[in-house]
Amino acid sequence: FRPQFGGGFRSATAAELKPQIAAFDGYPLYLFDGPHYVTPELIEALNK
Repeated sequence: FRPQFGGGFRSATAAELKPQIAAFDGYPLYLFDGPHYVTPELIEALNK
C-alpha cells in the first residue's frame, strides 16, 4: 500500500512494485493486495 493524497491508502502500481519484486529474485514471493485480489491487468503489467 501507498499513502493516498488526501488521506488513506491506495494499492501500489506495477511501476512501484517491479523494483520491490526484483529485489526478491530467487525467493518465493506471495503478492497480496488485501482485502481484494490482484487484478489480471496488474499481473500482466508486472509480467512485462
